[in-house]
Amino acid sequence: MDRAFKGVWIPKEIWLDKTLGWSEKLLLVEIESLDNEDGCWASNEYFAGFFNLSKDRISKLISSLRKKGYITAELVYKPGTKKIEKRVLRVTDWYRRKQREGIGENNYTPIGENNEDNNTVFNNTKEYVVVVNPFDFYQQNFGVLKPFVSEEIGYWIDDLGKELVIEAMKRALKQQKQWNYAEGILREWSNKGIKTIEDVLIQEDEFKRNRVPKRSNQQDEFSKYLEGL
Repeated sequence: MDRAFKGVWIPKEIWLDKTLGWSEKLLLVEIESLDNEDGCWASNEYFAGFFNLSKDRISKLISSLRKKGYITAELVYKPGTKKIEKRVLRVTDWYRRKQREGIGENNYTPIGENNEDNNTVFNNTKEYVVVVNPFDFYQQNFGVLKPFVSEEIGYWIDDLGKELVIEAMKRALKQQKQWNYAEGILREWSNKGIKTIEDVLIQEDEFKRNRVPKRSNQQDEFSKYLEGL
């Protein structure tokens, strides 16, 4: 595969990212170096030979990078057939932004109110940044992302999608709660078959409309008294 190769550069945000293993980091920068206008279409066999790893291991690493939002993968089929011609990998805009902006490695606070790429949300006790990647959102607002939490977030992304995972974390922050509270929200949404933010809003609207305030015994007695006048 052709490329203009002058070495590789790993952004400090990637180098210090504790959600990524070393093999993931190296594979990520190799994909990025091969990602040209047509994307990176190197096969698992190529990466396996390059890194001296098994194809199965490479497959798992690529799957993990996809779940964490660093890359996308697209299958290209031969015209008029269901036979795969090639797979195209591309690093995400989120990864590109980290390269361009160079956010500080210990900066887990909002970048600034005039930054157009971030939407800062406030409540009475907490300020947090809305980002498109749940792993980044967690680190911005909850702190260091532990491996087991990273796995749980990846599971919920697969089940419900990034938007709902971030929404659950936002709701946990508003209640001054931690990740386990957000996961409880996600579990409830999953059990109820919710798949989008719109589904959440519809369910909440129905819940409000179906709520009937309970009358106290005193109110009932007073109503009966009025009816008897």
